[in-house]
Amino acid sequence: MTGEEPTAWAAHLGPCYTVTGMARRLGWTETDVLEGGNDLTLLMLPTDDDIYLFPVLQFKDGTVFDRLDEMLIIFQTMTHDRWMWADWMTPMLPEDPSPEEVERT
Repeated sequence: MTGEEPTAWAAHLGPCYTVTGMARRLGWTETDVLEGGNDLTLLMLPTDDDIYLFPVLQFKDGTVFDRLDEMLIIFQTMTHDRWMWADWMTPMLPEDPSPEEVERT
């Protein structure tokens, strides 16, 4: 696999912003974006190489969707794995394999 090919996570979650991209998108500073990720105002996903990603799926009608922070706080009570939170937020589309099909592979 080359660095240009999407990972399974990237294909599943869809596009993500970097800190810089998210700051530009929201009109915030990069510091504000990182604080938003840390205080659960935004869904921030850490990578193994210390890059933070912000899935586009947290936007609805051009803004971060209402009550995202409340949902992330609830998720945090179940697991601290932010990638799992992102998975829970990702809708399963009709062409996606069912959970049973995923388990068989």
